[in-house]
Amino acid sequence: MWRAGRRTAQDASTLAQQIKTLSGVTLGHDLAPRGVWKSDRPSVQAERVQGNALAAVLRTTAIHEAAWRLTQLPPPGTVMVPVNQRGKRQIQVSVSHPVLHALSHTTGSHIEGLAAVTWEALVTVRETLNQAIGHELVLTPDDALFLALLQVKTDANRDIATRLAQVEKTVTRTPETVLPALVLAANWYDNAAREIDITRRNTVNHPGFVPVQPLRVPAR
Repeated sequence: MWRAGRRTAQDASTLAQQIKTLSGVTLGHDLAPRGVWKSDRPSVQAERVQGNALAAVLRTTAIHEAAWRLTQLPPPGTVMVPVNQRGKRQIQVSVSHPVLHALSHTTGSHIEGLAAVTWEALVTVRETLNQAIGHELVLTPDDALFLALLQVKTDANRDIATRLAQVEKTVTRTPETVLPALVLAANWYDNAAREIDITRRNTVNHPGFVPVQPLRVPAR
């Protein structure tokens, strides 16, 4: 199921949501370890031992998938291809991540969408990944797995920190009336040339008529 998602076109927001969803798998009650007691029948003990091992595999696989998809996020500042223009032009983003060097995944992929991942999305991804990995670090009794998870956490945080340094923090602003993006950019930033900061991050059908609706724009 997780790998099937790689065969479909993804935009940055979808990939970020997948990272959060996969991280959430590790925190679910269904995959929590079950106690194995000496007073239980041998068959019950064996069932719980095997169930705990399977749950651990699912949790760590979910963490691995989340970390892998982090590397698939488009670089900050990348201008993505609109959905209605797919087939006309593609931007190929080749990425590499230290955590995944030993794995057999192909890191090159075609990523299409409307915009690169936002500052807020990156912060949320960092929080959910750290929570998921921290939770698994407490559960694992295996030293090698503990160290591997710790390395994933270190590399993921380094990756996100690099992206955050290149992404502007955004806020929500609503125009008082329908105006051209040029006018809004001049009013908000004293620079009409920054109209692309408004149109690129939002669904604006025509830059000359920006609707009266909340817009995600750079904070400064």
